[in-house]
Amino acid sequence: PGFPLKEIASCQYLTAMNPKSGTFTVLDRLLWHYTMFACSMPDENDLNLIYGPIMRGHWGKWSKNSRDMSDLITAATIKLHKMITKQFLPTAIKFHYQWNMREMFNIFQGLCRSVQREHDQATELVRLWRHECDRTFRDRMTT
Repeated sequence: PGFPLKEIASCQYLTAMNPKSGTFTVLDRLLWHYTMFACSMPDENDLNLIYGPIMRGHWGKWSKNSRDMSDLITAATIKLHKMITKQFLPTAIKFHYQWNMREMFNIFQGLCRSVQREHDQATELVRLWRHECDRTFRDRMTT
């Protein structure tokens, strides 16, 4: 009365590993099933190419002030993310300071939810941007 053997065919494995937490080794008998890819954080120019057109497209038909703010807010977000990444490094106590593109995505996602009738002036867009940055980064910060 053992367990009956089952054959699994046409199966694909897809996994992800966090290089900064958990175990850092994979058993050899599992490793041969995988092809490994390592993706690093894009540089500032690449991030501008990713997020710049998104914001220009969203604010493109708004007032001239809004269109002009899109590139400034994109650059400011990328620089802020870079500063926070360098200043708030993960430690044993603050292990959740793992910064990646998810934070930037959350900021730009919030900005893309803006509507023209409420945020068509530059000051309103800066206030919204500050709110999205504050919400995104402060959620991860601890004292």
